[in-house]
Amino acid sequence: MAAISIPEISKINEENVMDQKQELQKKLEEIDKQIQETEKQLPAHSVKPPIMQELFELEDQREAIVTQLKELEAK
Repeated sequence: MAAISIPEISKINEENVMDQKQELQKKLEEIDKQIQETEKQLPAHSVKPPIMQELFELEDQREAIVTQLKELEAK
């Protein structure tokens, strides 16, 4: 069995990071679309609590994804 050289490991790690970034970018786009759709449901007056809760949850998910992307870019 041949040993894996360090450059190969680095290449694999870089590819994994790129894959993770792409996956997170895709999720971010999906969350942004969901946020836009939810915001369209907001009435001008008397906002319903379930709609606001959904919006808050989506925004929390978006924030978590952005944080993960920043961490990956720092690597």
